[in-house]
Amino acid sequence: MGTQQILFVVLSVIIVIIAVGGGLTLFKIHSIKSNRQACILDMNNFAAHTSAWWRTPTGQGGGERTQYLTGGGGGGTNYIDMLGEYLGYNYNTQSNKLQTENGSFQIVNGGSYSVKFEATGVEYYNGNPINIVLTINLMSNNITIVTLN
Repeated sequence: MGTQQILFVVLSVIIVIIAVGGGLTLFKIHSIKSNRQACILDMNNFAAHTSAWWRTPTGQGGGERTQYLTGGGGGGTNYIDMLGEYLGYNYNTQSNKLQTENGSFQIVNGGSYSVKFEATGVEYYNGNPINIVLTINLMSNNITIVTLN
């Protein structure tokens, strides 16, 4: 082979490597953004169902406009466990977590008339899993979303 042919083959290999690397990077960025959006969508769904649960009387399996989500961690007799069982999604009473294909979501007392969902996604960004917090104020139906990672 001539020198020009070898140079052409080397340059072709370098261009292909750069193209493949760029494609993989774009795919990873897209999967991270998709996981964030999917987690936010799941939490918005949880927030809507939480609002309905909160307005439902206790005798019908609801929260009866309780001011604080108490308890959690087992038994199924406190408000966090009652809400988790109402929401479904493979709720674990010991950890207060819901599980979907997009990640795990912990139910936390968000304060007076508020519920907080803390999401841990399945994708990683900078070595850490996607982490998002959604807080819903049940009196005003205001939702606050904070993306931590």
